[in-house]
Amino acid sequence: MFCSRCGKENEDSTKFCIACGAPLAENTIEVEVENKTEDTIKEEQKQTSTGANSQANGNNNQQGQTQISDLATNSIILGLIALFFGSIGVHNFIMGYTKKAVTQLLLTVLGWIIFVGPVISAIWAIVDAVMLFSGTINKDGHGNILHR
Repeated sequence: MFCSRCGKENEDSTKFCIACGAPLAENTIEVEVENKTEDTIKEEQKQTSTGANSQANGNNNQQGQTQISDLATNSIILGLIALFFGSIGVHNFIMGYTKKAVTQLLLTVLGWIIFVGPVISAIWAIVDAVMLFSGTINKDGHGNILHR
């Protein structure tokens, strides 16, 4: 039986490590250990705990990114956004078509002066929504494929 604190080999019947005095009944390692020093064991424990924390944080971030990217690549959701907020270009901002989105936004905001801009922008948004629903627009501004 090996001590998990210092790595020293002890007899199976002992309750405490003969090198460091740590209780063996709770802190035993049932694997072969090759003369590990206390520093080596502490270093491995640090690496194991930091690796587990990093991996857990990485999984949380990855799940968050996945949820956002699912929203941005779902053509039905983007079509609904185009129907309700399309005249100000929200769906184009989400898909990464920034120039189109800014054009729609300016057409709507500045177009109120001549009263035609918002109408043109609304028609444009409805056409975009229909194209998203039908699958005619099948990639976003970054080249990612949209799914249903």
